[in-house]
Amino acid sequence: MSPLLLRCMFAGLLLVAVASRIQSSSAAPPDGLAVVAGVLEQQGLSPARGRYAVLFSAPGCDRPIRVQALSMSLEEVPLYEAMVGPGHAGRYIYLGEIRARAEPVALRASWIKSQVLSSLGLARRRLLRMVLFATEPAGCDAIERLDWRPVWDAAVPAPS
Repeated sequence: MSPLLLRCMFAGLLLVAVASRIQSSSAAPPDGLAVVAGVLEQQGLSPARGRYAVLFSAPGCDRPIRVQALSMSLEEVPLYEAMVGPGHAGRYIYLGEIRARAEPVALRASWIKSQVLSSLGLARRRLLRMVLFATEPAGCDAIERLDWRPVWDAAVPAPS
């Protein structure tokens, strides 16, 4: 077997191993919705936690707001965006930043930055490997008004 072929095979195995590791580290934690529900309760709202989402009503909104946890890989984005009904808007929330579009590269860079700062003791982050996808009715700005930073803030105790 030629050395070039062996190198290509080993490079392919390395890429598969790295991709597998990134994928497995990107799964949304099962307690992520509990943390979201706890943060919403701390802000005076009454969330209803389901198996896959948290629903809550906010002042000024005529219909409930739905918050779902997505994995860091953002593989589910097309499915969730397709489920956004007419008259609703979807927003992505990570580390307290609210974005209208999923931005995988910026998200991964923010996660790496937070992990480095936390490991150096320069930031107190709860490194949940998830992104929140929230949908709200048109004309409602509750997602923008709420403080989402405590979801990732390690100083805020996680609900049990």
